[in-house]
Amino acid sequence: MTEFLSEDNLKLHKDYLRKQKLKYSIIETSSPGLKGAGIRDVLRMKINSQDKRDALDLLPDILLHEIYFSSFSQLRFPRSDVVSLTFGSEAAMLNELFRLCVSMRYGFAVAYSIGNKVRLLGIENMKDIIRYGEPCLAVDVSEHAYFMDYGFDKERYLTNMLPYLDLTKLTFTD
Repeated sequence: MTEFLSEDNLKLHKDYLRKQKLKYSIIETSSPGLKGAGIRDVLRMKINSQDKRDALDLLPDILLHEIYFSSFSQLRFPRSDVVSLTFGSEAAMLNELFRLCVSMRYGFAVAYSIGNKVRLLGIENMKDIIRYGEPCLAVDVSEHAYFMDYGFDKERYLTNMLPYLDLTKLTFTD
């Protein structure tokens, strides 16, 4: 990610994720059933309502940030057969993803592999992450992700970042 974000920016972003995980671990001490639980599991749990609300605020944020940090390659423009099938080319998919990211005020743009297709979705309400299961790729489009390096210039951030998106993570699924 240092190809498009500074070390200082990455450190701030990773410190934020570490703090979110720490908050979640505190909730786990009062509701041990949360340990290792996924978002759908928490939705079904019968636990203290405040712990449930807090867990459902933190878990999607943690998951999306973890996916974001694992969504990139040091190689530029990795190829993907499922992307080519869905969009015709990787460039067409990245163009559509760029337009989606620019249209969002905050949150994450995510990519799901569903069968032999790729689905792009803007997530502004973090609980929407479970709509299609766990995404394969995530792009943080909130200002805190890029402001230190790019100011208000989200388009420049996206132009520098999208070529490193690891499209090989999008594969055929059952």
